[in-house]
Amino acid sequence: MDGESLVVVDADRVVLGLVGRDALNGDPAMPIEQVMDSAPVTFRPNVRAGEVPDYFKKQGVPRAIVTTSMAS
Repeated sequence: MDGESLVVVDADRVVLGLVGRDALNGDPAMPIEQVMDSAPVTFRPNVRAGEVPDYFKKQGVPRAIVTTSMAS
């Protein structure tokens, strides 16, 4: 991805995936679920900033999303 992505969430606001700009330039009839990168890496806000770079290196991921839980 080129760094500009949309976050895909379900009706309960659970993160399902990311859609990059390139995917949106394809077939306009294609369902989002078929063009998104599913299950992106997420962190909670309480993760210490120093832990994130090591995780990126070990897991080989270029980016992550910071999410919060929904209180019922």
